[in-house]
Amino acid sequence: MTYRDMLPLVVSVVRGAPIPWVETELRESALAFFQRSSAWIEDLDPVTLVAGETTAELDLPPGAAVAVLLSAKANAVQIRLTRDAAGAGNSIVFARPFPEDVEIAATAALKPAFSSQGIPDDMREFVPAILHGAIARLKAHGGVEWSDPQGSALALGRYKDEIARARRRSLVGPNINTLAVRPVSFI
Repeated sequence: MTYRDMLPLVVSVVRGAPIPWVETELRESALAFFQRSSAWIEDLDPVTLVAGETTAELDLPPGAAVAVLLSAKANAVQIRLTRDAAGAGNSIVFARPFPEDVEIAATAALKPAFSSQGIPDDMREFVPAILHGAIARLKAHGGVEWSDPQGSALALGRYKDEIARARRRSLVGPNINTLAVRPVSFI
């Protein structure tokens, strides 16, 4: 879904805000949401690290950037991140070079690249959160006709709640609120 598709949903709430400003706030809101929540997790296509090199460019989906590198394997052997390798932008950097070519497979939490025009369609469920973030940012500006500190605080609270909910879901899975109960006999 593009930021342009989201514009009417924000402009109807924050009347008078210039369209380019609204689009910028939508972009900033989406970037911050996916950076903080790790809601967009992908197993990236394997890439080859050439012998003697220490940096491999990750194969990301179009319009995506790495928020956090979660795991990596070299020739199917788990790599200890922060000790043996680390994510650096859209690359993975190793502490030392390998003597032969190595296939690198990685899992990363992604976010939209700043130059992207929106978020992937399979991430549409997070549009309401992104809208709340943009509305909060726009209403927080002072000295403009659409300024609304109370409305900003309300939207910011909803935005933070959605980030926390998405973060929990990315850590424990979609069945976060289910509880299995087994009856216990006291006799």
